[in-house]
Amino acid sequence: MAAGIHIGRRHVHGALLSRQRSRWKVETLARVALAQPLFEGVSDQVAEAGLVAALQQVSAGFKQGFMPIRIALPDTVIRSSVFELDDLPRSPKLQQELLRWRFSKTLQRDEDTFVCTGQPLGAAGDKQLLFAQALEKDWYAMTQRALQQAGIQPWSLNAQSAYQHNVYRDACEHGSGALISVDMETWGFQLWDSARRLRYVRSRWREGALDFEWISSEIERVIRSQASAAQGFQVERLHIAGGGQEVDALQQVLNRNLHQQVHLLPLPGINPEAMLASTDNGFNPAVLTAISNEN
Repeated sequence: MAAGIHIGRRHVHGALLSRQRSRWKVETLARVALAQPLFEGVSDQVAEAGLVAALQQVSAGFKQGFMPIRIALPDTVIRSSVFELDDLPRSPKLQQELLRWRFSKTLQRDEDTFVCTGQPLGAAGDKQLLFAQALEKDWYAMTQRALQQAGIQPWSLNAQSAYQHNVYRDACEHGSGALISVDMETWGFQLWDSARRLRYVRSRWREGALDFEWISSEIERVIRSQASAAQGFQVERLHIAGGGQEVDALQQVLNRNLHQQVHLLPLPGINPEAMLASTDNGFNPAVLTAISNEN
């Protein structure tokens, strides 16, 4: 059994799956709308109470006992960057200080407002790469309290892009690449190099219908920018993930504008209909979260 919960700005998704040989069977899918949006301004008790109630509802079908429950937050909330450094910090304390300082400069916020984590990626030329993530302390603490109050002990809490990178890791075997992802609240974009290291992660909240032409031009701009910043870097393959007619339409626009075939990535071991929530045929991102590291 594997369970996943995706906490968005306006909705919380849940998914419970069981393994049957090499395939996954979806046991339950749930989606709960939040009365008060999350991740806007400062958290308050009303938002926290709403999140607790939503978490309890989407996890109602989860069985008690040992079962990994993975929690995903949008990449619009957990900011990711790859820093190129002359030398890596020698201790975890120095690494935290460096990351808070770098994110405070990037995001124009005080250093003590972030919770940061970093993972060395190795060398690129004469530089050391450090993959870093930052989440506002206020929202991190509120999320942890809400999970505890809902009776959920998370196996992991990470950005959705991290789970995507794990689930679609076979796509990385083909060399450097890019993944465009779409769900009901965000669209995102990540790049990795030929060593399968994430080099760029960004996501944006969406308001209504997607502007396919603007997304296409933005992706092209980022790819060119990364190629210019990292000498010799190029994207060998483009991929797209998600479900529904929007993904098909965006794929067609990208194929036309980027002059390169964009490959649709299915969730491994899952029938296509399992990607869709039964309520409104909207993509349920908690399915991907649940099976991360389970394939």
